[in-house]
Amino acid sequence: MAFSLKDNGILSELAGFCDLILEQDRVGDAQQLLYILEGFFKDQAAFFKNNPALARTYKEYLAKAKFVCLPNLEEKEIFDLLKNHLSFVLSAPAYDLADKLRQKALTIYDLEDRDKFKDGAKNAFLKNQEIITPGRKVKINNLDEEGTIGNWLKDYYMKVGLEPADSLRQNQYLSNNPNLNGLNAAAKLKLKNLVSVFEKLKISSASKGGLEESFPALSPDGEMVMISHGRPEKISPDFRRLYDEVTAAKGKTGGKSAPTPEKQPVVPAVPAAELEAELKNYAPGSLEYKALKEEIKRLRKSDAKK
Repeated sequence: MAFSLKDNGILSELAGFCDLILEQDRVGDAQQLLYILEGFFKDQAAFFKNNPALARTYKEYLAKAKFVCLPNLEEKEIFDLLKNHLSFVLSAPAYDLADKLRQKALTIYDLEDRDKFKDGAKNAFLKNQEIITPGRKVKINNLDEEGTIGNWLKDYYMKVGLEPADSLRQNQYLSNNPNLNGLNAAAKLKLKNLVSVFEKLKISSASKGGLEESFPALSPDGEMVMISHGRPEKISPDFRRLYDEVTAAKGKTGGKSAPTPEKQPVVPAVPAAELEAELKNYAPGSLEYKALKEEIKRLRKSDAKK
């Protein structure tokens, strides 16, 4: 090899790079890193066997790359990731695990199969033995258990129930639960994120509020809305003007004009490239940004089928 896997400079660079791709969601870079690290484990199996501490370090780098690429992984690999390496992403400020799982669910077209995927993910959560409250036990049935992800979720199940719980019941668990008394802010944040993701997995994709697809549409009165989890959400009038402007420009160059709301309740398709150019005008996470991203994704899929 041209370099040593023990080299502190290499380890430091890899650590920084892994944090960067996780923070900025750099999927392309993560895929390349994933390929390189998997090659290390394949070609240097004897080295890692003789250096277990370094093996754990490189597996952590590998896990971070996999979390960024999560929607592209096989289900079995995702479940292994959730079972063994979930802890650090629960406190990663820019990483959205719920959205990554949603993106994976969108690749599963049968809604019953989506629910099976969610069940597999929930089971992986419950089997996770990573400790997220070091030095602090969680009392379950009057027994002090280790503060693992799996045990905290068992406590959550017992207090909140198996059925989907609304935000009020989630907040009551996090604020009124004696098990959380005295926990530091970092531990409470991990538990809050854990509960939030777990609750999304409890909702069936076949239910009204469980469908993962989101798309921009026009309400019966002509107002632009975002259909998210089966519910309409208001978005900025600027986004409606954007569609009108792009569609009008398309009509001037020979494209089809936009249908009226009375004839077609769904927003007309516009060129993906033009929508991509507009993304920079909206903050990531805003409804307008999400609407643009979803429409671009839909258009790309449509173009690929032609």
